[in-house]
Amino acid sequence: MPDQVTVTVDGTIDNVTAAVNQSTDSVTLNVQNTAINGLPTGGTTGQVAVKLSDLNYDVGWTNAGSGDMSALVYDPQNIAGDAFDRGNHTGMQPLSTISDAGTAAALNVGTLANQIVQLDALAKLPAVDGSQLLNLPTGGGAVDSINGFTGVVVLDADDISDASTAKKFTTASDILKLSGIQPGAEVNVNADWNAVSGDAQILNKPTLGTAAAANTTDFATTAQGTLADSALQPDDIGVTVQAFGDYATTTDLTNGLATKEPTIAAGTTSQYWRGDKSWQTLDKNAVGLGSVVNADTTTTANITDSLNKRFVTDSNLTVLGNTSGTNSGDQTITLTGDVTGSGTGSFVATLANTAVTPGSYGAAGSVGTFTVDSKGRLTAAGNTVIAITESQISNLGTLAALVTDNLSVFASTTSAQLAGVISDETGSGALVFGTSPTLTGTPTAPTAAESTSTTQIATTEFVKSQKDLALKALQSLGSPILVQSPFSQFSNIVSNSHDLVLTSGRIHVGAIYIPGAMTITGLCFMLRTVGDFTGNNTNSVALYSYSAGTLTKVAESANNQAIYKGTADTLTQVAFAAPYAASEGVFYCATLCNYSASVTIPSIHGANTAAFGMMSAGFANSALLFGFTSNNTTMPASISAASLGGTTRKPFLPLY
Repeated sequence: MPDQVTVTVDGTIDNVTAAVNQSTDSVTLNVQNTAINGLPTGGTTGQVAVKLSDLNYDVGWTNAGSGDMSALVYDPQNIAGDAFDRGNHTGMQPLSTISDAGTAAALNVGTLANQIVQLDALAKLPAVDGSQLLNLPTGGGAVDSINGFTGVVVLDADDISDASTAKKFTTASDILKLSGIQPGAEVNVNADWNAVSGDAQILNKPTLGTAAAANTTDFATTAQGTLADSALQPDDIGVTVQAFGDYATTTDLTNGLATKEPTIAAGTTSQYWRGDKSWQTLDKNAVGLGSVVNADTTTTANITDSLNKRFVTDSNLTVLGNTSGTNSGDQTITLTGDVTGSGTGSFVATLANTAVTPGSYGAAGSVGTFTVDSKGRLTAAGNTVIAITESQISNLGTLAALVTDNLSVFASTTSAQLAGVISDETGSGALVFGTSPTLTGTPTAPTAAESTSTTQIATTEFVKSQKDLALKALQSLGSPILVQSPFSQFSNIVSNSHDLVLTSGRIHVGAIYIPGAMTITGLCFMLRTVGDFTGNNTNSVALYSYSAGTLTKVAESANNQAIYKGTADTLTQVAFAAPYAASEGVFYCATLCNYSASVTIPSIHGANTAAFGMMSAGFANSALLFGFTSNNTTMPASISAASLGGTTRKPFLPLY
């Protein structure tokens, strides 16, 4: 074994340990987290390496985009700008190399042949040589005369005839007349005295007296007026006409009538006018017949019996009609048939005997049988032995159940009681069967305490409680965590934490399994490096469901850059916009940080693995345990697992 070993590496190696085996004279080098020539290990054909953070050697493999090319190809002059921006181009480019430029692109502006005429500043055509204006339409030729006039013709309206057109000339007087007609005026408008607007309104109406509202029939005719003139006028009484008695004037007559009897008000047909000048009810009291009973004497029902005369009913009359002669005393009555006997007044009658033997019928094992006639009498009696087979009985109820399942009679029997009567029991004490029973349906059993370690039956609830004792410990201490990834647990970051740098625009995802239905409030993480940056776009966390290579977003928090500026080494809880009702299955937790400028880039705690290939472990549909996707301004609705890049970092992203 040499005293000194020299290792020469073309590149840089960190974290190298050596193991010397003197028995074999060999040295084993162990390289951890190695980056040689700046490239990570692993990767597949066609992938490209990308910087995962500003740290040295933090490089990962990812799938190359469609059409990617190096700067040497698209920026050979090292302009360091957008190679596809024409502003960064110099020199001339032949027009023939530009497609879809059109033929006009090769022409100049001007007024000569093969040039394009351009309007001037007043939007008018410039002066053009008339000889250049070819192919103009010839029209109908030169104009010889206008309306019979030749030479320089000046026409006025009198020179133009409107006989053959609908547009007619008018005179100045007609124009003046039209100016006095209101706009919207119509002919044959029916005027309405009561209209207050519109064409039917009458303007400047005279004020009419109250007689205008009366009909002509309300006024006296000429003949009536003449008669009225010759009639006696009130002022003529006592002057031209002698007054009657003391009533010389109408006033005297009115005053005289006022002292007379007033007019009698109308009464009803059931009233009479009494001497006290009032209407009274006309009844028997008014005529002195108050003690007379009001009764209908047309029927005997309203007449009271007298001492020597009585009324009888129709049934009494029937009996009397069937009676002949006069009963002079008690008569002898004789009964025959089923009841026999004879006597006067009251006597003993005898019921005729039947063939039924007196006694009791029905006993153990037999039932009494009887015959009853139409008069309700027993005419025969006997006993019938009960002999019934099981097939003759339907709806046996509990009796049949005991026959087919005789164990039901032991429903309340304890196992200790059964032990004394079951012959095939093995063992002693508790009831034990030699062959284990086969249970069907959904049998239940008591759930043992979590610390139980016996041969008793374990329920599904007990088994579930044993799955993640580390999580049980956290919850027992008051942690809000409901579920954590088995590949990046709290215990991992406590024992050996690695930071995951949150590069701007990069979504980091980690697989997690939710063991059963539960309501998820949000996602947790622990900052290792507190961020100091100017946020932009979206800063959030999200939860994605997974199926056949597709991640689908089911919950996301509000946009808030402050979540990555909290307190280091402290559990940060970020609530989703709404709680999510999750069912059992695989999900992905995701983080997204975006910033336009940074002083300190944030990072979160996580675990580490030795190689990228361990993240896929031969999964179907390109699935990864942990991965990332770059250049995101928001959390997308879905992510293809095939688009995720591999990483050795496993972020701690539990759900609560």
